[in-house]
Amino acid sequence: MDTWRKNHGSEACRADSRVHFLRNFARGKTKREMNRAKVLFLCAIAASGVSAQTLKDHCDSARFYIAACDTDKAAAALQKVYCKFMDGNDKFFSVSKELESLRASDQAVRMLLMDTEKRFGKESAEYGSVHKWMLSLDGKNTLRAKEIIAEHGWLSREDVGDDAEEGLFLIVQHSNDSAFQKTCLGKLGEAVRHDKSIKWQYAFLVDRFAMNNGGRQVYGTQKIVVKGVPYLVPLENPRRVNTLRRKMGMQSVWKDLEEDYGGKWSLKRYMQTEGKCREVYGDWLRKNRNLQ
Repeated sequence: MDTWRKNHGSEACRADSRVHFLRNFARGKTKREMNRAKVLFLCAIAASGVSAQTLKDHCDSARFYIAACDTDKAAAALQKVYCKFMDGNDKFFSVSKELESLRASDQAVRMLLMDTEKRFGKESAEYGSVHKWMLSLDGKNTLRAKEIIAEHGWLSREDVGDDAEEGLFLIVQHSNDSAFQKTCLGKLGEAVRHDKSIKWQYAFLVDRFAMNNGGRQVYGTQKIVVKGVPYLVPLENPRRVNTLRRKMGMQSVWKDLEEDYGGKWSLKRYMQTEGKCREVYGDWLRKNRNLQ
C-alpha cells in the first residue's frame, strides 16, 4: 500500500481535486467562488507534477513516448534521461552546463555591443544602453563565479571541459572586481603549472589585471581601439614580449595586430607610438575607474 501511495499519490491528489471541484459545481456556487475553485483545481494539477523525478521516471516517460511514436516528446524525455544520468555520475555536470551558458551570454552581449557601435556609434544611446547591460551582466556573473570557485576551486578542462572552463575564465577576465581577479590569478596559475588549464588564458588575465590597476602589461594581449586604430596598453618589456608570448603558446604580438587590423607592425612602430599608447591608456583608465 505504501508503494502504491508513492507511485500513485499524484494521481490520487488530482482525483481528489476533481471531486472537490465537481461537488462545488453541483452545489451551485457563485461565479466568483467557481472561478476561485477553478484556479485551485488547476494549481492542484500543476503541483502534483512538481515533485522531483528520478532517472527511472524519466526512462519510463521516454519509453512511453517512443511507444506512442511521439517524436518531440520522446526527444525531450531522452534529454532528461541524459541529464539525470550525468548528474548522478559526474559531479561537475550541472556546473559545466551552467558555465557553458554563462560563456554564451558573456560573448553574446559583447557581439551585440560591437554590432551596436558599428551601426549606431559609440556615443549613441543604443550603445550606452547595451554597455550598461553588459556591465550589469559582468557583475552578476562575477558573483556566481565566486560561489562556484568557493565550492569547487578553479575548475580545469579536466573537470568541466574546454567550453565551460573558458566560460569561467571569461567571467574572471571581464570582472571589475580586482581582488577577485588577483585571487583567480593564483588559482589559474597553479592549474597552468600542472598542465590542467590553457597558458594563453593565464597570459590574458595577467595583462587584464595589470590594465585594470594602472600597470604595464607583460604579454601584449590588451589593446584599446580608438576610431579603428589599436593602441597597446603600455608594455612592461617591449623587447622581450614575443619571447614571453612564445612560452605561453602565442604568436608574435605584431603578427596578431597585422592579422586583426592590417598594416605593418613592429617593435620600432610600437616604440614610436608608445607616448600615444600611454595617453590613450590614461584616458581609458580614468573613464573606467569612474564607471566602477
